[in-house]
Amino acid sequence: MTTMIKYLVVLAWLCFSPNVFSAQQEAIDWQNKELIIKGDYLHAILIAEKDFSARIANRASNPERQKTKTDHKLAEYLSKIDNYNIEIGMGNNRYLVWIAPRLTKAFPVIFGGDALYIIDADTFQLIEKQLGK
Repeated sequence: MTTMIKYLVVLAWLCFSPNVFSAQQEAIDWQNKELIIKGDYLHAILIAEKDFSARIANRASNPERQKTKTDHKLAEYLSKIDNYNIEIGMGNNRYLVWIAPRLTKAFPVIFGGDALYIIDADTFQLIEKQLGK
């Protein structure tokens, strides 16, 4: 009986403690965030991502970009599509897909490394791309 009371006290503390509850609530809020991407937008993103992934793989293997330890770390960071933000919009029967490096504490400023893709909305053909240095 006393063991059960101890468990109930701990459970009550966990449930009603403001710090624990807020941390749990933040985790729940984060997990329940949804993002709905229309299929046509995803199609345009995948076209841009395919070209961009090939570009970053090529850049990562270039030894000229890795002269210092910081350059090597940045090149490694920029070699993964996970470290980029992707924005998409549509207008004038075209999709605009902008891919840019995500800033972090380790890399608070990154010049270049982005790309803008213009994709035809009817044929999903790449019309134009503008690449940052």
